[in-house]
Amino acid sequence: MTDQTTPDIPVVVSTKKPRKVSINWKQTRDAQGCFVCPHPGCQWKSKPGRSSTASEHHRRKHKNHNKHACLDSTCGQHFSSSTELRQHMIRKHIVGIPVKKCPFPGCPYTDKLQNNVQTHYGREHCGDRTKLIMKTRETGKKTLMCVKCGKKYTNTTSISYHIAACIDGTPFKKKFDT
Repeated sequence: MTDQTTPDIPVVVSTKKPRKVSINWKQTRDAQGCFVCPHPGCQWKSKPGRSSTASEHHRRKHKNHNKHACLDSTCGQHFSSSTELRQHMIRKHIVGIPVKKCPFPGCPYTDKLQNNVQTHYGREHCGDRTKLIMKTRETGKKTLMCVKCGKKYTNTTSISYHIAACIDGTPFKKKFDT
């Protein structure tokens, strides 16, 4: 039996970073007035009448894609923001975080994130939403206004979270009192 050794092969390590594919992010609208994504293969488009902010927010998802990787080696998921990664870690991987339960009597809703429980409470248990939220179009955009205090929001999740804290008699009221 002969000892066969492989000759030393020089390894060349490139110090150049791989080139990123540059996409000209020109904000264009379709026939309905919606912003469309120029990224190849992406079907995203904004709702009609939205400002360019929606398009810019979506662009960051492509720009930062895979920037924040899950710390669990068996998971393999990637996120475009550290907030999304943190929420994923809390929900899926971190053991020992207590589950928050909806304080409404008899409601089975639970979540590891307190803000989701508060949003749920505002959406489901704070009474007739048509009496709590007024829809306006002062600036041409849809605005949701809290009838009690007059604060304005552009999405239903934010106003649901707010209502749970603003309406009297809710368990989240103490966070909102000044």
